[in-house]
Amino acid sequence: MALAALKRKSELWEEAVNAFEGEDYEGSLSKFQAMGPNSMIDMNMGFIYTIQGNHENAMSHYTKAVALDTYLALAYFQRGVSHARLEQFEEAEADFCTAEIMMKGEVSWSYNESGLEFILHSAEILFNKALTIVKSGREQEAMVILRRADSLRSTLEHRVILDAMENIHGDYPYFCVPSHAIYRPSPSKLRFLKNYRPSPNAENAISPSVSAPELNDNKLHSDSDSDTCAGSSESLPLDKSKLGVSTCTGPSVGSMPDIFAASSSSSSRPMRSDLVRVIGIDMIAPVTEISTIPCAGIRISHGKLAGLMAWRLVVCLDDQKEVMTKRQLMKQRHWKDVQLGKSVVTNFLLDTGCSASPIPQETLRALGYRGSYRPGTEVMVRIQGVRTKCVIAHLGEAGRLGSQFLTSGSLTFHFAQKMDAPVLYVADESGSGSTDIPRTIEPDRKSRRLSLKEGVTALMSTLGLS
Repeated sequence: MALAALKRKSELWEEAVNAFEGEDYEGSLSKFQAMGPNSMIDMNMGFIYTIQGNHENAMSHYTKAVALDTYLALAYFQRGVSHARLEQFEEAEADFCTAEIMMKGEVSWSYNESGLEFILHSAEILFNKALTIVKSGREQEAMVILRRADSLRSTLEHRVILDAMENIHGDYPYFCVPSHAIYRPSPSKLRFLKNYRPSPNAENAISPSVSAPELNDNKLHSDSDSDTCAGSSESLPLDKSKLGVSTCTGPSVGSMPDIFAASSSSSSRPMRSDLVRVIGIDMIAPVTEISTIPCAGIRISHGKLAGLMAWRLVVCLDDQKEVMTKRQLMKQRHWKDVQLGKSVVTNFLLDTGCSASPIPQETLRALGYRGSYRPGTEVMVRIQGVRTKCVIAHLGEAGRLGSQFLTSGSLTFHFAQKMDAPVLYVADESGSGSTDIPRTIEPDRKSRRLSLKEGVTALMSTLGLS
């Protein structure tokens, strides 16, 4: 009986919360564990492990929450904090960057309607991101980010941003979910279920004095708009190996179906996370990146993608008005922040065995794209200035350059032995043999960081901020 199962799980959830409030963390964890996969439950377990200082287990549950609810900014934010506390600063920076993207330009996001008494502020994400960048020795870049955070301050706790701007090397705590916060079951649903009595004659009989709330109220738990979801659960295939994205409406507490888990981790697709590990964090605004053809990349030397060719390329929407309906344009509250010409750096692999060029969903979100995010949907973009038709990748999938991209720009691929680098040329220039082609990726990460620092310093000087 569906309602009976929902009642049992809701009661278990309430017991787990009561154990948490009594600081019986192990008892609370065991009860949450018995409830099965659910993004809110995994977040709760992550919160508890964070309180205990067990950041490895905390990150494991935040990662599970992301798999169930890919657009949940809070999960990336909390996982970034755990990475930072373990001094894994590159991973922390990547998570804070993703959390910033998932905020979609919002200054703050309240989780109160989801049962968590917490508001996530963009200023807090930026502050945490700046702290991790300082640990990597990039003080000038961190100051730029702190100035952005300062412009978004909204609470008294945010005064620490001003302190950090005065003394960037101070010992400041990371913003995170407070230790008393936890996802709680809906009070109205609990009241209804407590009055529910199974009937031998009717599967879902309820007391006539009880008014049933929306039992399957798939309220938005993630930080995304309904028009960017992959569709309702009825339209999703049952074969999980073929699922491309998870629904944006987190699974209900009662049914908790694992059909909504993202399957972008399929071994048949190169993953964006693997690409980030070997060539650096993307989804950032161009600073020193090359934005034209020809350009040189690298042959990946290690990791799961060893031997493949990769570039960091500048991407922008070809014409944002083409991918926004009039109604969406009227609803867009941050139109002034999503202007034509806005661009973002994206990591790409070369895959000439594929005709289409899959573009990461994260890239389109960073650009403010408002069309359908269903994998396989065509979208027109400009990559390094080359107007090309791409297809939207599965969640978590790495960007790839297919043969259609090369054809669109009359480009050719050549491995320059003297440069020890793959180069994208315009076809009639491929025989030039030039060795001064600008690189989109430096052979070693340290050199690239120095270049980025120099670029930020130059930018600050131009703006009169240095």
